[in-house]
Amino acid sequence: MRPRSAAIDTVRVLGLAAVVTGHAFAEPAVRATLYPWHVPVFFFLTGYLWTAGRGLGDEVRKRARTLLAPYLAWLLLAGLFTTALRAEAGRQPSPAVFGEMLLGGTYVESPLYTFWFATALIFAALLCRALERLPGWVPWAVASAGLAAVYAAPRIVADVPLSLGVAVPSLVFLLFGTVAKRLRPRIGRPLIVGLALLAAGGILVATGASRPVDLKQGDFGTILLSPVVAAVLSFGLVLVAEVVVPALGARFGRAMVLLASGGLLVMFVHPVVLWALRNDSANGSWVIYLTALLVPWAIAVGLRHTPLSPWLLGVPRARPAPAPARAA
Repeated sequence: MRPRSAAIDTVRVLGLAAVVTGHAFAEPAVRATLYPWHVPVFFFLTGYLWTAGRGLGDEVRKRARTLLAPYLAWLLLAGLFTTALRAEAGRQPSPAVFGEMLLGGTYVESPLYTFWFATALIFAALLCRALERLPGWVPWAVASAGLAAVYAAPRIVADVPLSLGVAVPSLVFLLFGTVAKRLRPRIGRPLIVGLALLAAGGILVATGASRPVDLKQGDFGTILLSPVVAAVLSFGLVLVAEVVVPALGARFGRAMVLLASGGLLVMFVHPVVLWALRNDSANGSWVIYLTALLVPWAIAVGLRHTPLSPWLLGVPRARPAPAPARAA
């Protein structure tokens, strides 16, 4: 198994914190700052870490282990929890709610609205793997067709069950990640280039030339430009992290790896916390926000060292480091 990169995991942690922030606060400045990149970055990182040559069956098994198992586990647990709370409040859910949970994507009601992410990423990865052995232009053509469809009929594409429709145009972010990985060895000054990419993308966002994206709703922003800007910002974050994170020391790196390993739990559970605490995103509370950010992460860190880790986090159980041998 390839060792985890502390720099990449730091970008994951940053992306997760941005997702929670975007859900806790509805200010236009938050949306303008975070939505251009905070979800596309996860698709980009999948491409950046892509291992060429793996069989489709192996890819299915990998995504089932790392994404599908936690998705199903938390869909069940969070669904039961929210159903119980609604029942206690005198709101009996209709049978249709459970059917909508199976459809996933846009059909899942609050507070399970982040579950679309897992199935979209699974399908995007499987699609990329299925197209991998074809000529190089074919995956780009498929992604471009998906983008054309989502720009023409965003609601229709977004409403395809399990976010399968959104997965096709989202393939473009994964492909941009593979391109970035090929370019990486040619970049001699990653910090300077990374900051330049962040500045260029930031200018396009700040001037309104590139609109924010909301992938779940089929909103891919400004035609063609927003996906490119999302990739530029994602690559900029990676390049900066690859320089800055090692400089912060091994302890910081290990902390980022630990936090990132519980990322799926944070993605799935934080909306439940916001909902249970009755967060008003229009007048967001910092106390509720920090609770929604830190409590799921604390749970994830605890689960990381239990047999439940593969099922609820999608990563193997962490084993304690062996004690140093004593001198004879």
